[in-house]
Amino acid sequence: MTYELINKLWEYSVMAAVAIWTVLALRLLYGLVKRKADVIKETIKYILNTVSFLFVYAVYSSFSIVVRAPHGKTKDDSIKMLNDWVRQESFDWSLSALLLTALLILFNIVYQLKVEKVKDNGQIILLTISSGLIMAFGIFLGSSNALVGLTEEINRHTY
Repeated sequence: MTYELINKLWEYSVMAAVAIWTVLALRLLYGLVKRKADVIKETIKYILNTVSFLFVYAVYSSFSIVVRAPHGKTKDDSIKMLNDWVRQESFDWSLSALLLTALLILFNIVYQLKVEKVKDNGQIILLTISSGLIMAFGIFLGSSNALVGLTEEINRHTY
């Protein structure tokens, strides 16, 4: 994967998130104007589930903020150190994503039962899968960006 492709994917991901937030804001506005409580309740649940977009932004930013590659004795040592760091950071972010997914599942169950008074588990499953995929994609994109960019930095360094 090239650095340019990763940055294009990030651009498209941000545009998709903004489009989803726009649609949800319009849906919420529609529900408020038409005084449709069921639309408002459901839209609020969807908006709160977009916290996964903010999680992806945090992941991508944390990988992007690192601008100096690790320097070992040799080029291969530096690349190994970089791979180890990216692997560890990805694992740590994956654990955070699992925790956030568990919290979202709990929130969705309570919200559906207490606020929406709905017992359909289909939405919970769909929201969980989509949030998990979004967060996994964000971790992959952020780690790929760091790996490609910092590998280029290592390759420029003379040993």
